[in-house]
Amino acid sequence: MAVSFKTAITIWDVLSNKLLFSLPVPYEQHGKEFIPVEVQFLSNSQYILTKSKQGVIIYDLLSRKIYQSFLCTPILIAAHRTLNLYSFVNKNTGHWDVFLMKIGEIKPVAVWRIDTEITSMVFYTTVTGLEYICAVTKNSEIYSLPLENMIGKDIPQPYTDTKVPEKKAAITLKKIEMDESNNETRVVKIVSESTLDGLEANISDVNNIFNVIVDCLLK
Repeated sequence: MAVSFKTAITIWDVLSNKLLFSLPVPYEQHGKEFIPVEVQFLSNSQYILTKSKQGVIIYDLLSRKIYQSFLCTPILIAAHRTLNLYSFVNKNTGHWDVFLMKIGEIKPVAVWRIDTEITSMVFYTTVTGLEYICAVTKNSEIYSLPLENMIGKDIPQPYTDTKVPEKKAAITLKKIEMDESNNETRVVKIVSESTLDGLEANISDVNNIFNVIVDCLLK
């Protein structure tokens, strides 16, 4: 377990509840504060991902030194649970950039630009094995950013929780009757272009449908 406190990150053994060691944190560099406000372990590696007010810093737990650093204004960070990938959101003027990074590389694997403030972000895997970054905005929009092609130029349309108007099904019932005057059959419409909601509101239509079903069963 990693705990950030003032100018150090302490690493603890959860089972024995003992302090293993501590990492010194640069309190201030070039007049900027770098105290971590969030710490996440990067899976399958000896690195931890930290977020401060002035940037994203990766620490090496073996050498107990800074491994990588990015000067930015990070809003969120997220570490992949199985792959050597991590992501962070950087706030710019009028938009928010989602960076997909690979451990040990300076150049981003992909960058997505979103015009709405992002409030939460997480990696997730679908039941079919597809990898995505899920980014949620303050307007309750959900962006699924695909990791498959690692391009990120085209941002998918967001899923919102806004209720979509339901399509109403139209029902038309017909009954064949015998015209005894000239011994010919004719088709009589019982319900024409009625919707399901209309059927529920119009009891006469419901009775007509019931009568047709009964007539068919008797014949």
